[in-house]
Amino acid sequence: MEDKLKEEAKAKEMLFSTREKSDMLQQQLEDVNQTLTEMKGRYEKKCKEHDIVQRELKEKTKALMYEEHQAKLNLNELENALRARSDSIVQLKNGLMLNDVKIKDLTEMLQNASESAEQNKQNLTGRVSEITNANKLLEDEIKQERSRGALLETDLVNVESRLRSSLAQLSAQERTC
Repeated sequence: MEDKLKEEAKAKEMLFSTREKSDMLQQQLEDVNQTLTEMKGRYEKKCKEHDIVQRELKEKTKALMYEEHQAKLNLNELENALRARSDSIVQLKNGLMLNDVKIKDLTEMLQNASESAEQNKQNLTGRVSEITNANKLLEDEIKQERSRGALLETDLVNVESRLRSSLAQLSAQERTC
């Protein structure tokens, strides 16, 4: 009879110990599930932020490409105007019989216009270079955002793996008890 009481006491103690372990593992599972939910929320938030940044980046890139195109068109127009003025200078020198004062005045006026056109050309060339540099910076930002997204995805996979491992341990402990 005493043996039965001892066995019953041992069984109760094991049952109590098993329940404590089960409660502890249940709490750990809840903690892991909560962490997973939080990580998924953060991941989704970062994905949304990434999409917004991606969209803004595309818009900025499109705007800068349009500006670059317009600058190139303006540059071509200025080059054509410069050529036309240079041709006009040659025609005036060769074809017109103007007195020396008028020729000098016209030549000076066209030269100023040519210098102004050249200055505008240089300014536009600088602007094209700035836009190109800005596009490169935007491409670098895209690469960084993609890298961040990949890191978040890796974190999510790791959390899911730890959760599966914890669930497997819990299941294994429940089977052994």
